[in-house]
Amino acid sequence: MADTYLLLAFQNLFSSKEAHAKAKFLIKRSLEIGETLGEAHTSLGYIYEDTGDWKQAEIEFKKAIDLNPSYATARFWYGILLSWLGRHDEAIAQAKKAVELDPFSPSMMPAVGQALDDARRYDEAIEWLLSTIQANPDVYSPRFVLAIVYFHKGEYARALDEAKEAIALSETPTERVVMTLGLAEAGLGHKEEARNILRDLEQSHAQMVLLARLHQALGEREEAMRCLETAYQNEEPLLGWLTVIHDFDGLRNDVRFISLMAKISSPRRDA
Repeated sequence: MADTYLLLAFQNLFSSKEAHAKAKFLIKRSLEIGETLGEAHTSLGYIYEDTGDWKQAEIEFKKAIDLNPSYATARFWYGILLSWLGRHDEAIAQAKKAVELDPFSPSMMPAVGQALDDARRYDEAIEWLLSTIQANPDVYSPRFVLAIVYFHKGEYARALDEAKEAIALSETPTERVVMTLGLAEAGLGHKEEARNILRDLEQSHAQMVLLARLHQALGEREEAMRCLETAYQNEEPLLGWLTVIHDFDGLRNDVRFISLMAKISSPRRDA
């Protein structure tokens, strides 16, 4: 149940602060019943991961894996944290283990490709994701991540094709998938199409970090920075991904971005 609140916040259907409070209450109840629940420690690790206490997050994920080595979700989120920490080989290993343990989960399927993309090992990511798509042609998530990889590699036409396929396979495309379509359009120089997508996301109150990625792809540096600062103020989930998202390489020497990253990677006092 705790994971349900955290997932709702990730999908922009619930505020992170409220989700964390409700999840913590349920986690506390679970741990009172049994300290050996790996699932509860995973949820707690996610909250620490999401609120900048990455040292404590790693402790919780390791505890969860020790208690339940077969719990794929613990390895999935631990792998993401390891990517943020720049420990990419370890991240890829955890992602591979997560997929091995839960190969039919749409969330797990693209995990290795995502970890390889975070490590900027694009060709390996593409090879892995194409193999995953061949085995699971009707699942949108590997195509969504493949579109991102192609965008990062500068293969914008292929990124556009995969983003369109991901949307076609989605019953209700998430704002992240729609954003990916906008990135590809911007990469191809289709600024009007990209701005239309940006406008639609703004009107649907999409997460500010997604709007920042589109602004940056359109060369709108100041707007991107403004959106990122608002994302932090709004306590949007998983901002630690900014450590590895390649879209913001053009901002990494900006003192405002450096300051923002210092805050994101530090424990929040009210978390």
